[in-house]
Amino acid sequence: KVCMISAMVVGLIVLICRVFVWDTVEVEAATYDYGIVFTYSDKSSKTMSDFIYLPNYKNGNLPNNTINTVCEELGITWDYNTKTLTFNNTNFVTTYQKALEIKSTSNVSINIVWVGKNTIKSTGTDSGIVINSGISVNMGSNSSGTLEVSGAAHGIFSESDITIKGGTLISSSSESGYRGIRAMNVNITGGIITAKGGSSNVESDYVAGIL
Repeated sequence: KVCMISAMVVGLIVLICRVFVWDTVEVEAATYDYGIVFTYSDKSSKTMSDFIYLPNYKNGNLPNNTINTVCEELGITWDYNTKTLTFNNTNFVTTYQKALEIKSTSNVSINIVWVGKNTIKSTGTDSGIVINSGISVNMGSNSSGTLEVSGAAHGIFSESDITIKGGTLISSSSESGYRGIRAMNVNITGGIITAKGGSSNVESDYVAGIL
């Protein structure tokens, strides 16, 4: 009887362990095939669909409510009054050439902040975040958590100025000859920044993290 009881106890423990392991298996995050383009303009309407376009998403034929829903699911919000783009536990990994492109129809300064663990990554041919000329970006002010950006080319590429004010920012390139952060000017006033250029097997081919 003692042996039978012991066997039953062991079997129960094994069953509990198996259930525990099965219940804690993490599902691999989805990889998307479209990009996100944010274009600032001084519009009377202030909804996300006025500023966000999703190239390659179902051939680009998107009603406004679909854009709003996609942004909500990704944890991306835009506050027009403070000109702040927020990532809240955003996990956006895409095969599209640019994961996030930021543009403007006029010279403007916007803020990018983040909460929790965030990933903006392109496995395509370009960069994780691309910022066009005419739009300067302040990053990380009042941010908590991390923002990790990466691309086959630069992690972050900007034709304008970037100012990093806080938060934890990790930006990297996966290809030789590219930078973790490449911008017209990079100003750092706070935060924890890791910028890694693409690796190279050529000793003379030095790749800077920030340029």
